[in-house]
Amino acid sequence: MKFEKHCLFGKSLKNQLEELDKLIEVTKSGTNVEIETDQENLIAMAPIKAMQAKLKCSISKSNDNWLLKLKFK
Repeated sequence: MKFEKHCLFGKSLKNQLEELDKLIEVTKSGTNVEIETDQENLIAMAPIKAMQAKLKCSISKSNDNWLLKLKFK
């Protein structure tokens, strides 16, 4: 399965949340999205936003970095 990759390192939480909202819309149009982030707070909020958008969401951690995958159901 292919994913469109996005890296949000170094951005503020506010900017990362805005980017997450945009990427959720991209995913709803049928493109799977993979997001790398250093914001644990974003990872805490992402599953709720994904469920509201009726998307599948998976989270993993590598070193200090988080990986969020969004898929269209």
